[in-house]
Amino acid sequence: MLCAFLAVLDTQIVITALPRIAGDLHGMGLFAWVTIAYVIAASVTTPIYGKLGDLFGHKATLLSALTLFLAGSALSGAAGKPSRAA
Repeated sequence: MLCAFLAVLDTQIVITALPRIAGDLHGMGLFAWVTIAYVIAASVTTPIYGKLGDLFGHKATLLSALTLFLAGSALSGAAGKPSRAA
């Protein structure tokens, strides 16, 4: 259940942040590219984690992936607002 909750939470955060991300890239026309990059990253990591689960055990891989996700989320949350150059 924790994995499903984190997946939904991640999706909701990304959907909420997408307009800001596209705006920071100076164009709402890049909105689709940000979405595609997110989907590609998720698609690439899925088979990698599957193979790691076969090699090292599913429980260890799941706990490692959750730890990595939570650490990345904490670092993202702690990041300051970027300054805008004039």
